[in-house]
Order: sequence, then C-alpha cells, then structure tokens
Amino acid sequence: ANYPFNNWRLGFSPVGMFGVAVGINGPNPQADDPLSQTLSISKSTDRGETWQEEDITELLWGFPWAVAVPSDDVAYILCSDKLVKYTP
Repeated sequence: ANYPFNNWRLGFSPVGMFGVAVGINGPNPQADDPLSQTLSISKSTDRGETWQEEDITELLWGFPWAVAVPSDDVAYILCSDKLVKYTP
C-alpha cells in the first residue's frame, strides 16, 4: 500500500479496491498522558495507490486493535474498547 502517514492498522475489502487505514493525527487533548494520540481514518478506492484522509465528526483515540473491511461500503475499527462503524 502507498499510505503516506504513520499507520497502525490497514484493511482492504475482499475485492481489494476499497481500503481503510487508521493512523496518527496528533496528540489527544482529552488525555493526561502526553503520548496519547488521536487517530485519523483514511480511505482508498484504488487498491491503496492513493489515500484521502476523512473528516470524521467523532474523536477517535486510543490503540486501534483491528480494522475489518467486509465490503466496499463499510469498515469496522476496534479502537481501545470502542467499535466504530465507518461508511465512506
């Protein structure tokens, strides 16, 4: 994959065209730990050749344990103890 950011988790749909990556966006303003990071979601629709960072409304933070992309229109991200459903 041609992902330009420091990514922690990456997944592609079974066909492989749609990909989702979770990477570091910056420090977490809600945490006492200065090393805690907020996370960003990026998507690819061309097998990882190009990536577009998504503007998400909820703040994601913690450790992304897993990314599952069961189809071209949904992905699931397990982030610390929270399961986030992402639809592009």
